[in-house]
Amino acid sequence: MHRALIVAAVLTVAVSAQTAVQNPPPTAPPQGQRAGGAGRGGQPQTPEQIQAARDREVAQQKLTDALWQKASEGFMTMEKITYKSSEGGMPIPAFVFTPLKPRGAKGHPALVWVHPDIRGHVYEYYYPYVREAVSRGYVVIAPEYRGSFG
Repeated sequence: MHRALIVAAVLTVAVSAQTAVQNPPPTAPPQGQRAGGAGRGGQPQTPEQIQAARDREVAQQKLTDALWQKASEGFMTMEKITYKSSEGGMPIPAFVFTPLKPRGAKGHPALVWVHPDIRGHVYEYYYPYVREAVSRGYVVIAPEYRGSFG
């Protein structure tokens, strides 16, 4: 019985290794196809494609805002703010999470959450980290990147 399990494990590893060698992942699109989406680098090219991409981004942002608002209930307050860039005055959106109970005249220490996501997508896997910081009395500010419509 023990020997049969060892043989089965060795065969599984051998077959997996052989398959991986024979079928490397493609590094380029098939002949005659472009990489990405609608145009060069997957960027929309026509006005209709640009508008459709913008509409998808706006819908995603509304969903992100609603998810964060719901996740904040009972734990912290969530506010979406906009501030102006010092270079050119471009509006930059940011999420601000604050404790439910104000600290008083001393205020709260702040933590700037520099997240890797762009276009206003502060994803749900950040919830535990933001909640933990806010529960310890921090205000968490998660600014978007310059040019993001948030």
